[in-house]
Amino acid sequence: MDLYKPEWKPVRMNIYYMVFFGVLSFILSTITFSIPGMEGAASDLAEIPLLIGIFYITNPLYLIGSCMISAMGFPSDGSYWSTFLMHAGALTIAWYFFQYLKKARVGNITVGIIWALVTIIYYLVLLVPFSILTNWLMGINVEKKFPDLYIGIITSLRFEIAASALVTGLYLIQHEIRIALENHKENLEVLVQERTEELALINEELRTKNNELNSQKEELASTLESLKQTQTMLIQSEKMASLGTLTSGIAHEINNPLNFINGGSYILKNIEPEVKNILTAESREMYSSATSMIQEGFQRASEIVQSLMSFSYKGKPILVTADINKIIDSTLLFLGNEISPDILIRKNYLLQREVPVYTDKIHQVLLNILDNALFAVKKNDKRRAGEISIHTDQSNKHAIIKISNNGPNISEEHLRQIFDPFFTTKNPGEGTGLGLSICYSLIKEHKGTIRVENEEDAVAFIIELPIGK
Repeated sequence: MDLYKPEWKPVRMNIYYMVFFGVLSFILSTITFSIPGMEGAASDLAEIPLLIGIFYITNPLYLIGSCMISAMGFPSDGSYWSTFLMHAGALTIAWYFFQYLKKARVGNITVGIIWALVTIIYYLVLLVPFSILTNWLMGINVEKKFPDLYIGIITSLRFEIAASALVTGLYLIQHEIRIALENHKENLEVLVQERTEELALINEELRTKNNELNSQKEELASTLESLKQTQTMLIQSEKMASLGTLTSGIAHEINNPLNFINGGSYILKNIEPEVKNILTAESREMYSSATSMIQEGFQRASEIVQSLMSFSYKGKPILVTADINKIIDSTLLFLGNEISPDILIRKNYLLQREVPVYTDKIHQVLLNILDNALFAVKKNDKRRAGEISIHTDQSNKHAIIKISNNGPNISEEHLRQIFDPFFTTKNPGEGTGLGLSICYSLIKEHKGTIRVENEEDAVAFIIELPIGK
């Protein structure tokens, strides 16, 4: 049996009180107090610890154990068993009465007064008669009559009776007050704990509401930012649509004179044999050179017009299969005046099949990326020639477009923001920070991906587009 387990605490405490009050009563029984001026009055006050033990011990068996310890201090004219039996019987009855008194829930002072009276009755009705009877059973004082013996004991114990009644009554009053204070303290602690928990719940609710408000605020801010981005992209889209309309009109207008030039060139080609017969050698050479220049100029102008026509497609975007390599060449032709002679364009076209794309949107993506690449290489160290590499290939079910430039690397911090709307590393007035953001959105419309990577002495934009079935 482990008395230190929580469920054994009542047993442990009862044993402690049994020993404590029994030993204390035994010690007091060895000391006799004579009352000056009161002949025949004497007391050992051994009864007081036993009576106080009633207030603490929760099982009368342990109270009997205290009596066994206390009885070891029996008087010289008595016996151990007589002393033990009279206390065991009287204290057991007094213990049950105290349990009844506790259930009655009387006031603290009232209970003390009642207990003082009970102590007197305890002596008069229980202890002294039990003492006489147990002594008779042990063969002590058998020659004396009960009334004479009873009156003699009461007379000699009158101070002890009064002292025991007063001390135990006052002790019970403070005992009950202390218990009441402890209970009140516990109730206050429970109340404080409850209030603290309620406040914690209120604070938690407030915190939750605050988080919800912050979340709503962030959502509103995000929505507002998204609306701004959408508005900007719509404006950009309208600009591109207007530019496309303008470019388309110009391309059509240029195409008509080109047809005249082509017709004239055709006539000149047809009459070339006749004309050469009547011209000098020098004039024939000049004639041939002129017709070749006209044809070459017509061819180059036709290619430019075709590029403008494909870039300026009007109407609802349609997903069509197209040659990515030709679209790249067309975009480069469109940027021809931006590509200075000291910038080298390297092409490595390995993609051998057509890819489903929105041609005008892919034109716009390539235009933005190549324009950024041209801007980057112009910032490059003048000791190195500017170089832009364009590589196309196929990987699994995706077409790969990789455009690299040997401009300065992008910092890791900027790499994470490169496709964010309005983000730009250009100086004020040089860019809006929307080009790459629009590229990202347009590639997403193709269900593709776009990313940027720093390579050794280069920056690469990599586009992956689904090829389809």
